[in-house]
Amino acid sequence: STIDAIFSPSNSANAIRQPMNKSNTVANPRMVLRKALKAKQFKAGNRWLARELGYKTEADHIRDCKEAEHKKRQQILLIETEMALRGALRTAAAEANNAQVKED
Repeated sequence: STIDAIFSPSNSANAIRQPMNKSNTVANPRMVLRKALKAKQFKAGNRWLARELGYKTEADHIRDCKEAEHKKRQQILLIETEMALRGALRTAAAEANNAQVKED
């Protein structure tokens, strides 16, 4: 489902915001410097957020984010499973009702 795609392990591995890598080769030295500055800004932002939320280290905050994301993914999977079962039960009940109507 779409939700699985959003919360797939490939996305959860990067629970922190990171600069996008479009290619490994950079033709312009200015772009190399700009990418390094952006990476430094992201790192500083993550450290600030962790500190503001009361974590001792950035790694603790990232770990908690990944755990929360995993729990959310499990809850969504459980809800989707329950909805699929309800749909199957409704279909079975409708078929049983149709069979009973045909008998009458």
